[in-house]
Amino acid sequence: MTTPRRRQVSLLLQEFGLARASDLESRGVCRPLLRTMLREGMIHSPARGLYCVRGFGSAESRALAVVAKRVPSSVVCLLSAVRMHALDAAEGGRSIGNPLMPTIWIALPPTARTPRLPQVRVRVVRLSGACLREGVQHRPIDGTSIPVFSPAKTVVDCFRFRHRAGIGLPLAVEALREYLRLHPGDAARAELAVHARHARMSRVMEPYLVALEGLPR
Repeated sequence: MTTPRRRQVSLLLQEFGLARASDLESRGVCRPLLRTMLREGMIHSPARGLYCVRGFGSAESRALAVVAKRVPSSVVCLLSAVRMHALDAAEGGRSIGNPLMPTIWIALPPTARTPRLPQVRVRVVRLSGACLREGVQHRPIDGTSIPVFSPAKTVVDCFRFRHRAGIGLPLAVEALREYLRLHPGDAARAELAVHARHARMSRVMEPYLVALEGLPR
């Protein structure tokens, strides 16, 4: 049965996209009502303490939102950022792993605890200083603001972590090729150079830049 209080919960979840229990409590929703609606299948809980409407987003967008809410100090990076910025030219994109439990790559400070989240497999890289602070953008996905490294920073990180399992040099080169195609011009090239210098990747990337910039786009 739909009551005014239940309609309020549904409207709030449509507004938030993905909401913490505390977000809803601050708007007058009690936790027993959330548990009742969850038990009756009216709402969904993709992770402990988080709620959304049924059918909220894709499995990957839900996973990104869960990570953003539960690990606010994290920044989406590497393969997950490649997918968000469409820097993977492979047909259909690269696999996110088990579609029922997507893999999300995040960057964290060196001393941050590695998160353990139900229904989301998290791969963590450790960054500090300018390599963690700079190049962060915020992308809205299904009502949730997702911190993610910029396309230029993502390309540089792919070269930096090219020896990490699941990344590899072919992905780094592919991301660089797509970046140059999607972001032509001196400003984009200069941004790439800044991040490469901070990550000490300039010499590593230079031969690939020279080769790719000489190809027709």
